[in-house]
Amino acid sequence: MTVGWTVCLTGVLLCDLVAVMVHLVVPLFSDGIHWQVLESLMLFSGSLIGLFCLILIPVVYRVRRVPPPIGIVMFAILISIAPIVAFISRILM
Repeated sequence: MTVGWTVCLTGVLLCDLVAVMVHLVVPLFSDGIHWQVLESLMLFSGSLIGLFCLILIPVVYRVRRVPPPIGIVMFAILISIAPIVAFISRILM
């Protein structure tokens, strides 16, 4: 269960990094619509994986004998919430 949770966390982190890179770097070099689609896709997939990662946190606490370090859990919560907030704010604007 812990391995699955950390794989989800890594997936969310990669989706976040790609979305930020596409948002900040790509407009400097090109103005194609294809890059905006990639950014939206990364935010959407990061939101879904982030939601799954948030659901897995209490499961990991129940399954493990030794709870995960609080720093990693807080990092997981922040990284998992970031694409959800960005996706919702993009929809509302």
